[in-house]
Amino acid sequence: MVTPQVVMQRLLRMATAPLPWSQRDRTEFTRMTSEKASAFGEAWFGMWLNSFETQQRMALALWRSFLVPGAGAQGAWRAATHWQDGAVSTLHRGLAPVHRKAVANARRLARR
Repeated sequence: MVTPQVVMQRLLRMATAPLPWSQRDRTEFTRMTSEKASAFGEAWFGMWLNSFETQQRMALALWRSFLVPGAGAQGAWRAATHWQDGAVSTLHRGLAPVHRKAVANARRLARR
């Protein structure tokens, strides 16, 4: 869990930064908001794309179950499996960019 570490480092920096803030401090404080928007935008797009792909796999599995005689239960089972796997992979796709950015921030802030 690196997020609490990053929050602590940034809050400490904000509390101890002398006024008026230096250009380096202003850059860091601006980065705090812009990188969140970027990471969450990437996360939302990844989740949307993964959900779309999952829905296509589910629809294809159900469609095949209607076309192949005697494959109804197996097709429904495949659709349910695609749905479950899709839900987990959608969560991973959503968390990956945010986690990646938090880990990068922890490393960068620890060097200073």
